[in-house]
Amino acid sequence: MSTRYLIPLLLCVALAACRAPLPSTPTPSEPSVLKATPSPDAIECPGEVVNRSSGNPPGTPGARTRRVLTSQQLADYLNIMGVDSICIPAAFGPPILNVDWNNLDDPPVAIGRMISIGFEGLDEGAYGWGRGFLVYSTYDFEVGSEYDVFATLEDLEAIRSRSMPRLIRVDGVDGFLRYFPGLSMDTQAVYITYIFPFDTHYLATVLALGLYDPAQVNDIILQMEEGRHPDLANPDLPLFDQLVSSIRFK
Repeated sequence: MSTRYLIPLLLCVALAACRAPLPSTPTPSEPSVLKATPSPDAIECPGEVVNRSSGNPPGTPGARTRRVLTSQQLADYLNIMGVDSICIPAAFGPPILNVDWNNLDDPPVAIGRMISIGFEGLDEGAYGWGRGFLVYSTYDFEVGSEYDVFATLEDLEAIRSRSMPRLIRVDGVDGFLRYFPGLSMDTQAVYITYIFPFDTHYLATVLALGLYDPAQVNDIILQMEEGRHPDLANPDLPLFDQLVSSIRFK
């Protein structure tokens, strides 16, 4: 689908501004907020603008196996995720259903609900769900132990009190940026994540910046927070920022 798409809020003026040094101990009176700048002109979505379905989403729209989603299936998932529309860059490729854990299954395999949608163009086996994906999760979600939790109710409270570092705002919804360490194995991924917590669930947008020696991950995250790590020049990052900026919530 080709269309022009207005993105009235950008996450930051430039990538460097998004990853500049931030106060280590923000206070409620002086929150670290990424300034959102209105875009004066409509810009071309470098891919497809996907809108949520107009009806009520089905209870279980897909299986828990990795497969490319049809436009209707993706629209149904956006409905569940609370997303009205999103721009998916063409370079990221078609959307893939990584997993749909649902406690409504019979028999149930999970508590709560988690959905992960990846992209075929970012699908690399070393990263499990690929290098980039969206995650919708209820706070009570639980299945096994081999999954990342990107946000908690404590993060929601920190946003409400304005004490969360690296605050952002997209489409009038407050969120935060966090450099997130993945599960530690022989190597450990570090992700840049833009996370939007709500009362019962959160939406996380996740892009892997690299795989590293687990012993060096803490220092690497510090470098990224200070805007001085070379992997912040990842060519997928500007497109990822644009995808996040394009989100319109219901």
